[in-house]
Amino acid sequence: MAGKEIVPALGLNRFTCPYPDCGAIAHQTWFKARVEGYNDDGKPWLMTQAEAEKFKRDPQLKNIVPFIEKMLAKRIFFETESEAAWHRITELMNVHVSRCFSCSGVAIWHGDELFYPVSKISVAPNEGMPDDVKMVFLEANEIIDKSPKGAAALLRLCVQKLMPHLGEKGDKSITILRAL
Repeated sequence: MAGKEIVPALGLNRFTCPYPDCGAIAHQTWFKARVEGYNDDGKPWLMTQAEAEKFKRDPQLKNIVPFIEKMLAKRIFFETESEAAWHRITELMNVHVSRCFSCSGVAIWHGDELFYPVSKISVAPNEGMPDDVKMVFLEANEIIDKSPKGAAALLRLCVQKLMPHLGEKGDKSITILRAL
Protein backbone atom coordinates (compact mmCIF):
# COMPACT_ATOMS: atom_id res chain seq x y z
CA MET A 1 0.00 0.00 0.00
CA ALA A 2 1.87 3.04 -1.20
CA GLY A 3 0.96 6.64 -0.60
CA LYS A 4 -2.59 7.44 0.40
CA GLU A 5 -4.36 5.50 3.13
CA ILE A 6 -7.92 5.81 4.41
CA VAL A 7 -8.07 4.58 7.98
CA PRO A 8 -10.87 2.03 8.42
CA ALA A 9 -13.82 3.51 10.31
CA LEU A 10 -17.32 2.30 11.03
CA GLY A 11 -19.79 3.24 8.31
CA LEU A 12 -17.33 4.54 5.69
CA ASN A 13 -18.17 3.55 2.12
CA ARG A 14 -14.49 2.99 1.31
CA PHE A 15 -11.26 2.67 3.22
CA THR A 16 -7.93 0.86 3.14
CA CYS A 17 -8.65 -2.85 3.54
CA PRO A 18 -7.33 -4.07 6.92
CA TYR A 19 -6.10 -7.35 5.42
CA PRO A 20 -2.32 -7.16 4.97
CA ASP A 21 -2.47 -9.25 1.78
CA CYS A 22 -4.94 -6.77 0.25
CA GLY A 23 -4.45 -3.22 1.52
CA ALA A 24 -6.51 -1.77 -1.35
CA ILE A 25 -8.57 1.35 -0.91
CA ALA A 26 -11.84 -0.31 -1.76
CA HIS A 27 -15.60 -0.02 -1.44
CA GLN A 28 -16.99 -1.67 1.69
CA THR A 29 -20.36 -3.36 1.86
CA TRP A 30 -21.92 -3.29 5.33
CA PHE A 31 -23.95 -6.08 6.95
CA LYS A 32 -25.91 -6.64 10.12
CA ALA A 33 -24.68 -9.46 12.31
CA ARG A 34 -27.37 -11.98 13.10
CA VAL A 35 -27.33 -14.97 15.36
CA GLU A 36 -29.22 -18.19 15.38
CA GLY A 37 -29.18 -20.75 18.15
CA TYR A 38 -28.02 -24.30 17.60
CA ASN A 39 -30.72 -26.94 17.32
CA ASP A 40 -31.18 -29.34 20.22
CA ASP A 41 -27.77 -30.04 21.77
CA GLY A 42 -25.83 -28.47 18.89
CA LYS A 43 -22.48 -26.91 19.70
CA PRO A 44 -19.78 -24.95 17.86
CA TRP A 45 -17.65 -27.01 15.49
CA LEU A 46 -14.23 -26.50 13.94
CA MET A 47 -13.10 -28.61 11.03
CA THR A 48 -10.05 -30.76 11.74
CA GLN A 49 -7.29 -31.50 9.26
CA ALA A 50 -8.35 -35.17 9.21
CA GLU A 51 -11.95 -34.25 8.34
CA ALA A 52 -10.75 -31.88 5.64
CA GLU A 53 -8.59 -34.56 4.03
CA LYS A 54 -11.52 -36.99 4.08
CA PHE A 55 -13.78 -34.44 2.36
CA LYS A 56 -11.11 -33.53 -0.21
CA ARG A 57 -10.68 -37.18 -1.24
CA ASP A 58 -14.40 -37.52 -2.00
CA PRO A 59 -14.83 -36.61 -5.71
CA GLN A 60 -18.49 -35.69 -5.10
CA LEU A 61 -17.39 -32.99 -2.64
CA LYS A 62 -14.73 -31.30 -4.81
CA ASN A 63 -16.89 -28.18 -5.11
CA ILE A 64 -16.62 -27.52 -1.35
CA VAL A 65 -12.80 -27.38 -1.30
CA PRO A 66 -12.80 -23.54 -1.03
CA PHE A 67 -15.13 -23.85 1.98
CA ILE A 68 -12.81 -26.44 3.54
CA GLU A 69 -9.75 -24.25 3.03
CA LYS A 70 -11.43 -21.25 4.66
CA MET A 71 -12.60 -23.38 7.59
CA LEU A 72 -9.11 -24.78 8.17
CA ALA A 73 -7.59 -21.29 7.99
CA LYS A 74 -10.20 -20.13 10.54
CA ARG A 75 -11.09 -17.23 8.25
CA ILE A 76 -14.32 -15.40 8.77
CA PHE A 77 -16.44 -15.54 5.64
CA PHE A 78 -20.03 -15.61 4.41
CA GLU A 79 -21.82 -18.89 3.87
CA THR A 80 -25.44 -18.57 2.79
CA GLU A 81 -27.99 -21.10 3.91
CA SER A 82 -31.56 -21.26 2.80
CA GLU A 83 -33.74 -19.65 5.41
CA ALA A 84 -37.12 -21.16 6.14
CA ALA A 85 -39.86 -18.84 7.31
CA TRP A 86 -39.95 -20.57 10.69
CA HIS A 87 -36.30 -19.75 11.55
CA ARG A 88 -36.00 -17.12 14.22
CA ILE A 89 -32.98 -14.92 13.54
CA THR A 90 -31.87 -12.29 16.05
CA GLU A 91 -29.71 -9.27 15.26
CA LEU A 92 -26.50 -9.04 17.27
CA MET A 93 -26.38 -5.44 18.42
CA ASN A 94 -23.18 -3.34 18.42
CA VAL A 95 -21.55 -5.88 16.12
CA HIS A 96 -21.15 -4.86 12.48
CA VAL A 97 -19.59 -6.56 9.48
CA SER A 98 -17.97 -5.06 6.42
CA ARG A 99 -16.69 -6.82 3.29
CA CYS A 100 -13.95 -5.48 1.02
CA PHE A 101 -14.93 -5.27 -2.64
CA SER A 102 -11.33 -5.94 -3.69
CA CYS A 103 -10.51 -9.14 -1.77
CA SER A 104 -13.92 -10.11 -0.26
CA GLY A 105 -12.25 -10.08 3.16
CA VAL A 106 -14.67 -9.79 6.06
CA ALA A 107 -14.02 -7.31 8.88
CA ILE A 108 -15.87 -7.45 12.18
CA TRP A 109 -16.53 -4.37 14.28
CA HIS A 110 -17.44 -4.13 17.95
CA GLY A 111 -19.14 -0.77 18.36
CA ASP A 112 -16.92 1.52 16.28
CA GLU A 113 -13.73 -0.48 16.87
CA LEU A 114 -12.26 -2.84 14.28
CA PHE A 115 -12.13 -6.21 16.04
CA TYR A 116 -11.10 -8.55 13.20
CA PRO A 117 -8.75 -8.80 11.44
CA VAL A 118 -6.39 -7.68 14.14
CA SER A 119 -4.40 -4.75 12.89
CA LYS A 120 -0.69 -5.27 13.34
CA ILE A 121 1.24 -2.27 14.56
CA SER A 122 4.76 -2.47 13.23
CA VAL A 123 7.62 -0.02 13.46
CA ALA A 124 10.94 -0.72 11.75
CA PRO A 125 14.03 -0.23 13.90
CA ASN A 126 16.44 2.55 13.01
CA GLU A 127 19.23 1.33 10.71
CA GLY A 128 21.91 2.50 13.15
CA MET A 129 20.40 0.74 16.17
CA PRO A 130 22.93 -1.54 17.90
CA ASP A 131 22.16 -5.25 17.54
CA ASP A 132 21.55 -5.88 21.26
CA VAL A 133 19.04 -3.01 21.37
CA LYS A 134 17.46 -4.02 18.04
CA MET A 135 16.79 -7.54 19.35
CA VAL A 136 14.77 -6.20 22.31
CA PHE A 137 13.07 -3.58 20.09
CA LEU A 138 11.87 -6.27 17.67
CA GLU A 139 10.55 -8.32 20.58
CA ALA A 140 8.56 -5.29 21.78
CA ASN A 141 7.27 -4.84 18.23
CA GLU A 142 5.99 -8.45 18.22
CA ILE A 143 3.90 -8.09 21.39
CA ILE A 144 2.62 -4.51 21.17
CA ASP A 145 -0.84 -5.58 19.93
CA LYS A 146 -1.19 -8.26 22.61
CA SER A 147 0.45 -6.47 25.53
CA PRO A 148 1.06 -2.72 25.20
CA LYS A 149 2.36 -2.55 28.79
CA GLY A 150 4.78 -5.41 28.13
CA ALA A 151 5.97 -3.68 24.97
CA ALA A 152 6.47 -0.43 26.92
CA ALA A 153 8.58 -2.30 29.48
CA LEU A 154 10.71 -3.76 26.69
CA LEU A 155 11.11 -0.34 25.09
CA ARG A 156 12.32 1.02 28.43
CA LEU A 157 14.88 -1.79 28.42
CA CYS A 158 15.85 -0.68 24.90
CA VAL A 159 16.55 2.83 26.20
CA GLN A 160 18.51 1.37 29.10
CA LYS A 161 20.61 -0.76 26.70
CA LEU A 162 21.04 2.17 24.32
CA MET A 163 22.47 4.52 26.97
CA PRO A 164 25.97 2.95 27.12
CA HIS A 165 26.17 3.19 23.31
CA LEU A 166 25.56 6.93 23.76
CA GLY A 167 28.22 7.24 26.45
CA GLU A 168 25.77 7.35 29.37
CA LYS A 169 25.03 5.01 32.27
CA GLY A 170 22.70 2.16 31.45
CA ASP A 171 21.48 1.58 34.98
CA LYS A 172 17.93 1.87 36.29
CA SER A 173 18.41 5.49 37.32
CA ILE A 174 18.82 6.74 33.76
CA THR A 175 17.68 10.22 33.03
CA ILE A 176 16.59 10.27 29.44
CA LEU A 177 16.66 14.05 29.21
CA ARG A 178 20.40 14.04 30.00
CA ALA A 179 21.07 11.89 26.95
CA LEU A 180 19.04 14.17 24.69
